Amino acid sequence: MVVHVIGNVGIDETFAIEALPMPGESILGRSLMRDLGGKAANQAVVLTRAGCPVRFVSACGRDERGADILKMLTAEGCETGDVLLRDVASDISVIFSLPGGENCLVTTTSAVETIDEAAVIEALGSSRCGDWLVLQGNLTIAATGTAIAIAREKGLATAFNPSPIKPGFEALFGNCELVIVNESEAEAFTGQSRQVAARAIVETGARNAVVTLGDKGCVLFRHDGETLEAAPAPATVVDTTGAGDSFAAMLLAARLRRKEFDIPCLTAAARGAALTIGRLGCRPAFPTRAEIAEILDAAASCA
Repeated sequence: MVVHVIGNVGIDETFAIEALPMPGESILGRSLMRDLGGKAANQAVVLTRAGCPVRFVSACGRDERGADILKMLTAEGCETGDVLLRDVASDISVIFSLPGGENCLVTTTSAVETIDEAAVIEALGSSRCGDWLVLQGNLTIAATGTAIAIAREKGLATAFNPSPIKPGFEALFGNCELVIVNESEAEAFTGQSRQVAARAIVETGARNAVVTLGDKGCVLFRHDGETLEAAPAPATVVDTTGAGDSFAAMLLAARLRRKEFDIPCLTAAARGAALTIGRLGCRPAFPTRAEIAEILDAAASCA
């Protein structure tokens, strides 16, 4: 079994600011860090730390950022043979960290948008029945739909975290084993919230849907009609960057040790996210291999 993660990778540049600027206003900020980023890369890193057999398919430029990206992926133990080198600028996210731990960001997509339908077809050519496909919202609708269709044809299970959202993603949910969205994304896709939104996603054909609710925990609606809720793990909010990616990757890593998505899976994901938001940054804030092993062992031992 292989987990095929297809999506973006880039460099995160994080700045601390007191408040967002008004139109035309210049403000002072403080540079906090520069590190590996991108939703797909984040999830691939956490899955790799969890000991999952990850194949990471992405794209970056033939530039200084691209060289740094490859070095940092290698340092994490991620194979870089499927990171496509393109004649474009490597993607970057500029993250503004606000007092209290909340953040906002601006992300470029020049490199990831070169992963077109042809690239997806080639990337999944070696995949086999029983593998997993992990997608986020950074590919085009066409490339995303092609990947999910191939996965269904070949017997792969798809975990789809459609963020950032694009109109039309909801039409792809029906071919997914798992759809993970936050509260605002759930409402954008379904017009509903919490359990009702999760149910609406499953009613499109998805087998399982999880809606994360921030400090209110999360809710899972399963294909068998069961609704499960989990409380958030205790955390002191330092920086929320990457918390959703940590949650998604830990949820899948726990599921790979269990027969289905259940409360222990949700609890493991919540614990991973809590560790992430309690630390500054993204990759440095993700749970360590030792922390992940302890969380997953606890999940696997639950009846």
